[in-house]
Amino acid sequence: MSQAGFTLPVSAPANSGNGSSTVGFWTEALAQNAASAMYNVPMSVNLGGMGRRSLIRAIECITDENFGPEFNFFASKNGFTTNPDTDKFISRFGFVSSMGEQLGGSGLWRYYIDGLAIPYFDSDTESAPTGQIVPTYTPQTLHVVLQNISATAKAANAGGAAGRVHATFWLEFMQGW
Repeated sequence: MSQAGFTLPVSAPANSGNGSSTVGFWTEALAQNAASAMYNVPMSVNLGGMGRRSLIRAIECITDENFGPEFNFFASKNGFTTNPDTDKFISRFGFVSSMGEQLGGSGLWRYYIDGLAIPYFDSDTESAPTGQIVPTYTPQTLHVVLQNISATAKAANAGGAAGRVHATFWLEFMQGW
């Protein structure tokens, strides 16, 4: 059962890291069909048992370039693998480049979609110490890999204006485990 109206934006501060750390911007170059490293975006609150499961309801993406950003969601920070037995892929959503809009015909490209119901579960949030029946919870983390699904390559950001991708994910948290 979802909790109507309990939807929170999940986004990291701009330029707070790269690679497999917390990020606000993806800054690496991505050729056609290339994927980024795993990005682990922590939630701002520890919801305990509430929040291990959620639905991704909307995605906002702001970029310097018009390309096809696709977001792939995983259940674990170590879930993006080449082995089907250990890969923790959950779901994905991709924007085609024609979904991007520039206000006034110049500047940043903006992508937005709502009405989604992408199931999400972070398997890294619960642990039961040896001999302890009641599990302990850590704040849920959104594990995301960005892929370029456009025929256009995404440039690397070298401290200039090009090559940045910022995303905010709106999650509706669900009660229970």
